[in-house]
Amino acid sequence: MGAYGLKRLIEIGIYTSVANFNFGLTLLEVILCMGCLLGCKIEFSKKAKRNIAVSWILFVVAADVATYLVIYRLNKIGTSMDDLVFYEYVVDIFNIITIIALGLIFFLSVYKEKKVLRTIQSAVAALFLMLYEGEIVTYVYTYFMGMELDTASSSLSDPMSDGRGYIIIDIVCGVIFFCVLYFGFYKRKLFIKIDLKYVLYFVIWTIVLYIVPALPFTSYFDGIRHERAKGMVTAFLLLMLSIGVPIIIILGIMKRRVKEKNEKQECYLDAQLEYIRQYKNAQSETRAFRHDIVNNLSLLNMMLENDKTEEAKVYLKELIGNVSSLSPKYVTGDEVLDSIVLMKVATMKEKDIEYTSDGVIDGGMPMSSMDICNLFANAFDNAIEACETFPKGADKWIKMNIKRNDMFYIVKLSNSNIDDSNLDVEKLFEGERQFTSKYDKDSHGFGTQSMRKTVKKYGGMIKADKDKYSFNLTIMIPRETKIV
Repeated sequence: MGAYGLKRLIEIGIYTSVANFNFGLTLLEVILCMGCLLGCKIEFSKKAKRNIAVSWILFVVAADVATYLVIYRLNKIGTSMDDLVFYEYVVDIFNIITIIALGLIFFLSVYKEKKVLRTIQSAVAALFLMLYEGEIVTYVYTYFMGMELDTASSSLSDPMSDGRGYIIIDIVCGVIFFCVLYFGFYKRKLFIKIDLKYVLYFVIWTIVLYIVPALPFTSYFDGIRHERAKGMVTAFLLLMLSIGVPIIIILGIMKRRVKEKNEKQECYLDAQLEYIRQYKNAQSETRAFRHDIVNNLSLLNMMLENDKTEEAKVYLKELIGNVSSLSPKYVTGDEVLDSIVLMKVATMKEKDIEYTSDGVIDGGMPMSSMDICNLFANAFDNAIEACETFPKGADKWIKMNIKRNDMFYIVKLSNSNIDDSNLDVEKLFEGERQFTSKYDKDSHGFGTQSMRKTVKKYGGMIKADKDKYSFNLTIMIPRETKIV
């Protein structure tokens, strides 16, 4: 056999192994898309991971063995170029069989329900994804190199030409996509279900990308019209980018605003529900007290008539205690703030955090209910989170102090502190960017930013300071507010 034929089969063997590895990666991407984005139930259990790893390795090794057995056979008996092509087809058929087997093992190992249906869906999705990736890379290569489509396709599919670069780029993109899905969604248990209509939009868009770049290479366009058509396609894609990217950015901003609004509404509803629950409990206790008061007073009168003065005093003291217990324990002067305090005190009790308060807001806070909830729920949450970081046995407390002067209501929320770091807490509410002392910078800092915006909306001020033993948050809201 000629040196060219042997070298070609060796190249094909290496190329096939890498391509088959990439195929396994594509299957995992499809599974993660089905589970994390389309609502299918998946689980990478230890057994599933073992099945996937073993079958993946065997798949790649089997492809190598098949290829090199063909090489050995051709080397031993010698062959013509026709025979070489025939054996290439044999290797391809073997790869197709192993690909089907690998897909079945992957899909059946991971899906938790409707396994047959999910396997069929995933097989179609994998085929679609591979075609999509392949065509996009081919079109990009064709336009970038200024080549004809057929020439570019042949070059990219030839392991002795540019096919090696193509498969490497494909694997790198695949690894990045896999990591985003696995670590960004699956490991963090972020599962969403995209509506079918949006999936159809994506399919339609991919069909457009599949057809439009190929139009200049059809028989209708030739010569000058060929170049003109390529320019029109480029212009079309630039137009789509110029429109699509701003829309994506705007949608992202809108999504964030909606999320913030929903969080405020959720906090407000939680606070109201807690307030209603506490109110119902108080009403039940009041009705029970009213039911018993006649009997209690009669017994007290009997004690006095029988000159049992000391016993009557003890009994009266118990009655006064029962009456006091019916009164709200924490009163701030604002119903919404009372609801938030009730809700957060319940959390503090669970975490062994002592809470005290002092002062009231006469007439209530001059802010909307949603803004009160957003501002003070975030403030209490931050204080509770700070106390949670303390070691066991540390002193944990939170205190709210309410004052007023001629111009402002001044609410000071303090919590115990054992952090001796030199963190400049004044930066927490300075500037427009989000600031946080937590390690996960990307996921935190939005609370302080939202609090700053809320206070600024009413022309107020917010600042933070700390000493060796306490962290203090001071909120100043004008008594006569005007939204700015």
